[in-house]
Amino acid sequence: MWQSRKGLPSIKIMKIALIILLMIPTLLIAELLFEITDIVGDDHGAGNVEYPEHPMFTKGLFDLTYFRVYEEDDHYTFAVGIAGKIEPVRHAEFRYRYDLPEHFILPLVHIYIDVDNIESSGFINTIRGTNLEMRPENAWEKAIVISSMPNRYRAVVQRQQPEIARRVIIPEDISISRAGDEISVDIEKSRLGEISESWGFAVLMFSHDFSDTIAKTSYIREVRSTASQYSFGGGSGGLLRRYDPNVIDMITEHPFEQKQMLSSFDTEEQKLAQISAFYPFSNQQKREQATTGEVIQFSDTRVVINLGSEHGVQKETRFIIDGHIVVVAEEIFSQLTIASYTEDEQWRMINQGAIVSILHE
Repeated sequence: MWQSRKGLPSIKIMKIALIILLMIPTLLIAELLFEITDIVGDDHGAGNVEYPEHPMFTKGLFDLTYFRVYEEDDHYTFAVGIAGKIEPVRHAEFRYRYDLPEHFILPLVHIYIDVDNIESSGFINTIRGTNLEMRPENAWEKAIVISSMPNRYRAVVQRQQPEIARRVIIPEDISISRAGDEISVDIEKSRLGEISESWGFAVLMFSHDFSDTIAKTSYIREVRSTASQYSFGGGSGGLLRRYDPNVIDMITEHPFEQKQMLSSFDTEEQKLAQISAFYPFSNQQKREQATTGEVIQFSDTRVVINLGSEHGVQKETRFIIDGHIVVVAEEIFSQLTIASYTEDEQWRMINQGAIVSILHE
């Protein structure tokens, strides 16, 4: 679901290293350029990812709830919402063994940005350890990494992938909301450029790994076949090379897209999963032009919509309900359509009268 508001107040917390000692909010007035929300409870990557067993991996810690971009005079603020509560890792054994910064947190966010919306004009490969690629039509030119180890992260990207390092921005300071449910960073316009209507974004959530021995994966925790104290489970478990994306959650416009994209890898063909970006400004225009209707009736298998052949509906036309539930037309009449769900249990989230629009893809 997209929203656009102006003059929305946001609370900016001090540098993350000082968040425990100095919880002094500063009220800022910024313009919200756009917001896209993500459903809660989809923090299972390609569909089967399980959290590590150690208690510091708390429920919802890697579950994205929204992505917002604000504009002020000389910078943009990129903010991601988290379903769980973000807290610095405090275990003394980790600080001693792995030399963790005092402000180290487990969530790690990558934001890949397609600036020109021109196919194959940027990079397809992403930072090492993600185990995925961008689709050629969404090739990226700029990236932002929200990491609580910015110096180490910058160094490892520079060492391993110098060809993309100059396009990756890793801010020194990150902010956490008072409730611990939002991470944000400020990026100067002089470093990023002016956001325009052609820009597209891919927002990915990983878990920060903290061992120097796994620097080859750019401090990204792996998804393996079986969960352990410090590894995610639910992957395919390749013997020589794992092709499972190490993504735990991602921002998508429609819930079915996450599983579809992240499970698109092919171990036999040795192909990584490919993901696409979303384009908030052009997609908003499409939504404003969309034909809309309402839910008339629904059951656990089908839904009746007051849009039919007179509105251009054909067999297998796709509809979106309340911005995130996708159904497919099966029986079409002049003024209504009977459609089926693309995923089980989606009917539980529907209400009679819910807004429906034809999904133009």
